[in-house]
Amino acid sequence: MATFQAFGPYLDLIGSTAVQWKLISTASGSVTLENGLQQLSIQGNFAIGPAGEVSGTATSVLLTQTGYSGLPVFQGTDLTIDAGQFVATVLKATTDTQIYAALLAGSDTIVGSASKDLLQGFAGSDIIRAGGGDDRIGADAGSDVIDGGAGFDAVIYKGAYANYRIERTDDGWTIADQKGTGGSDTLKNVERVYFTDKDVALITPDDTGGRIFRMYQAALDRKPDEAGLDYWTHQIDAGGATLATIADAFIKSAEYRQLYGTGLSNRDLVGKYYEHILHRAPEQAGLDFWTGVLDRKAATNAEVLAAISESKENVDLSVQLIGSGLVFDTPIMTV
Repeated sequence: MATFQAFGPYLDLIGSTAVQWKLISTASGSVTLENGLQQLSIQGNFAIGPAGEVSGTATSVLLTQTGYSGLPVFQGTDLTIDAGQFVATVLKATTDTQIYAALLAGSDTIVGSASKDLLQGFAGSDIIRAGGGDDRIGADAGSDVIDGGAGFDAVIYKGAYANYRIERTDDGWTIADQKGTGGSDTLKNVERVYFTDKDVALITPDDTGGRIFRMYQAALDRKPDEAGLDYWTHQIDAGGATLATIADAFIKSAEYRQLYGTGLSNRDLVGKYYEHILHRAPEQAGLDFWTGVLDRKAATNAEVLAAISESKENVDLSVQLIGSGLVFDTPIMTV
């Protein structure tokens, strides 16, 4: 199994650019190609023919940015590919995607960088470990293991939502192609899945997305829209917001005022919170407690709203509503 390492923000395995490569040098242990912006160094055991043709086995490759003092972009090790075929593919390629597809034709391990990565497997059953940025990962036809790592990560599928089965596991998710052509992928630390017709937020009742979901239900009596879920997720993950911050923003909205009204006493407001959040009348002890908290100004209205939203009772109620992720019918991402 070959290993591929991404080093920086210049690598795009998902996109497709058209660049003409030229053979610069050949030797028994190294072949070099350039395209004006990048250099591709191929290491291995080669035989060089009289016309410069290359044969033998390539064991590693290194892609660098020639305009940035040789800054590494992408490295592959433990390769066993036909050097002649690979060099011919590079020279004839009309897109970078064709080059990456030739390298990533087996079952490989692909490791992302600490910045934003655009990664993809091309065939076989790959292991893809993204880095710390907000990464985009293209799913392929094999059964892949994908770990998004830190950041806000998304996996892109080139099929309709109805063709896949999404299931939550103990430490992540499985996404299986029900047509049998795309395999079954194992996802971990991935926040979003993009299909051609729908986006799915892989939220759970106990993660940041689940808490934001409950806050929308508690304050606005609806599921979050995709843009709102993304915005508040990034705000919380970046340390710029808490649930009380979100609650305070919602309380100031026209949507909240339409649902809860204005000029309510603290006791009436608590009663409304029980009605809209927990869908029941308050028990006397709970009503007295939260009314007292507001009367004494021991907590703000936003803090009380957030506390009831995050009560065990409401967390339990949200499990079925969240299910196997939150589906958006009008996707932000166009695959």
